[in-house]
Amino acid sequence: MSNKWMNLASIFLIWVLIAQAHYIFIDQLIIYFLIPVAAMIVYSIVDYFMNNDPEDTQSKECEFTVHIYDGSPWIDYNITPLRRKNTMVTKDAMTVKDVIANIAETRTQTSANSKDENRVALAMLNDPTYVVDIYNKEGVVGQYSPYAETRDMISSIIKDTAKISEGEAKKLAENYQFDKKNSQAMINFGKEFVLTYLQTGRKLPMGCREKSNCSLIKITKDARTSSFPVPNGVDANGEKIYTTTTGTTPAYESIRVSGACPAHLKNKAKKS
Repeated sequence: MSNKWMNLASIFLIWVLIAQAHYIFIDQLIIYFLIPVAAMIVYSIVDYFMNNDPEDTQSKECEFTVHIYDGSPWIDYNITPLRRKNTMVTKDAMTVKDVIANIAETRTQTSANSKDENRVALAMLNDPTYVVDIYNKEGVVGQYSPYAETRDMISSIIKDTAKISEGEAKKLAENYQFDKKNSQAMINFGKEFVLTYLQTGRKLPMGCREKSNCSLIKITKDARTSSFPVPNGVDANGEKIYTTTTGTTPAYESIRVSGACPAHLKNKAKKS
């Protein structure tokens, strides 16, 4: 049984005990019995509709508050709809820095994790405080905000599609919040863009940041044949016997990452 129904059952039993303790009459029993039951039904109905909205991913709960006044058989009921914090919603609402810190603190390995990729992307899209400094050899020359960039894109799409003013389009875009499906689409596009662009044979600079200045380029690994030992039984002493065999690795494409120390860090070190 869920905690909600256990709480409701407890409330019902408390009323029965109160009724018996005061030796109340039938009309008073209606007050103590039917009103709580009616309130419990309202609780369930409101809770159902609040938690079955397909457009709202954040769950909610109803709070059942009862005030009992001494010396009076009347009871004051207060049924208040409340929003309950959902674990995933809370995580999604975290800033980029919080998400990165949370993943770094809780991960036990470095293998890929699509859920963490989505969490970071979603935070980048919805966090207006996340701004990245862009550097050249002299230092900071600009900033990049994923939040502002995507809102500008949304605003432009709304304006051109709905044929409304730029101001109205910007207001609508500012109120938009990306969801997990949107962020996954951005991740998929970003990954595919990298792989597609590298087919041109050109380098893809990732941009100079505070502590890095990396570029990607596609490379082709030629097919090769190599030999290696494989176990083939044991000798009289129980030692493994190895024989040499060969294997062929077909040609394939890979990506090379290059990244020297950023020029602005070198200049800063010289000045100091």
